[in-house]
Amino acid sequence: MSVYLVVQGKLKAGAKEIYENYLRGVAPLMTEYAVEIVAVGAGFKSEFTTEDFPINAVMKLADEETLEKFLGDERYLT
Repeated sequence: MSVYLVVQGKLKAGAKEIYENYLRGVAPLMTEYAVEIVAVGAGFKSEFTTEDFPINAVMKLADEETLEKFLGDERYLT
């Protein structure tokens, strides 16, 4: 059964280059683990949250085991 990972965040001032390096580094791992990007976009205001996250992504993985391997991969953690 597929699982979905929702990632939300915001960049600190001056962190754009760090974030871009992270994206370049994680891209090969996403291919290896067949991570599919389902949606990317800006956040939205909600009465149910206290934060507004400008960076949002929804990713789809094959199953929970794949998710654990992807997030636990040494290359991802470094």
